Amino acid sequence: MAHAVIIAGTGRYDDPWHDFPATAQQISNVLQNSGISCDIRGTKPTTFGALAGADLLIVNSGKGWNVDLDGADQRWTDAHKVLTEYIESGRALIGIHTACNTFHDVPGWYERLGVRWTADSMHPPIGTARVEIVAPEHPIVADLEPFEVFDERYSYLQVDDDRQVLLSQQHDGRPHALVAVSTSANQRTVYDALGHGFQSYESVGRQRLLAREAAWALDFDDHKIRSL
Repeated sequence: MAHAVIIAGTGRYDDPWHDFPATAQQISNVLQNSGISCDIRGTKPTTFGALAGADLLIVNSGKGWNVDLDGADQRWTDAHKVLTEYIESGRALIGIHTACNTFHDVPGWYERLGVRWTADSMHPPIGTARVEIVAPEHPIVADLEPFEVFDERYSYLQVDDDRQVLLSQQHDGRPHALVAVSTSANQRTVYDALGHGFQSYESVGRQRLLAREAAWALDFDDHKIRSL
């Protein structure tokens, strides 16, 4: 059975706007229902040792709040080294929602994720959003229908040119990427901008999307992905 480690923002990578442990549990529920075992860990220096046994890393953490990210701390230096080694490996990675605005102090993080929150990024007030399919030929979204979800609609994110955008939402009269993927350097990487709070995971469409993202990242065959 494939095994996922879900990193939930606490302490250094927490923020006042998201309940990362709660949404990490909902992510775990979706994946376990799809036959993937899960281990949820908070963002402490000792957390990252769990990556040794991970086939898939899911990052569900934030920028940090009132924490000195520049302070020298050997424990974090060692932890970041372990995370960077995972990032550089061929193992699967999914970044959820605020993953585009976390681990600023981790070498290689944004290069692997391929999506960044910048000074131009924003989101309109949280509410019901319509998610549109952009690349219907991709296994993650093949045969999926557009769906609605109660969530924050991240807009004006910086998406690297080597990423394939699979889903989008409309804001200010233009589409904005919600899910972007890459197989660059034989590394399967997914960024999924959905997942602000528990309401997001009440959407059946969102649940199916997340299950398929995990299956694709783990290189399951197309038949298995489409069955989710």
